[in-house]
Amino acid sequence: MVKESRFIQDFVTIVSQTGIDRKNFRFVLHNTEKFEDEDLTNLIPLSTRSANALYRNNVFTVSELMEVWNVLDTFRNVGKTSIKEIKTGLIAWYYSQLSEEGRKAFWRESLAA
Repeated sequence: MVKESRFIQDFVTIVSQTGIDRKNFRFVLHNTEKFEDEDLTNLIPLSTRSANALYRNNVFTVSELMEVWNVLDTFRNVGKTSIKEIKTGLIAWYYSQLSEEGRKAFWRESLAA
């Protein structure tokens, strides 16, 4: 995936340059309002398992995913792999929507979080 690979490349670079613990890294997402009612499957390529897990828990849009972001691990039949896929997919999609200046601001804010 082109979207995801750019984000992951930049993330690996930032982590290696800063020495920050990647497991405790906190991402800051802003201005998702224009997409908040958009169906997640139109934005993020998810496996059937991950998409079904979200749908079973009434999570269909970006805004609904943002509301349950920290409790995905409580969803039935959602394991670590699905959580990683969902979160990485949303962050990579968000990152792909940013301008170069927006990406710099994204990393500055995320590093400060």
